[in-house]
Amino acid sequence: MVERYKEELEAVDEQMQAELDALQDKHSEMQGEIREIAINPLKKDIVVEFLVWRGSPSTLIKPGGTAS
Repeated sequence: MVERYKEELEAVDEQMQAELDALQDKHSEMQGEIREIAINPLKKDIVVEFLVWRGSPSTLIKPGGTAS
């Protein structure tokens, strides 16, 4: 009985290895060449989404353009 399970296990292992090899072959065919391309952004392409002010409240500018 144990021998039969060992034989079944070996058959399943062989099947799994065959399927794994097929998937790896398929994946290696789909994998393309990766190249690095440098892109220099323009000032108009940069958007500030969040700004943090790290000054003290006494350095804030009041309406009218005067500093407090």
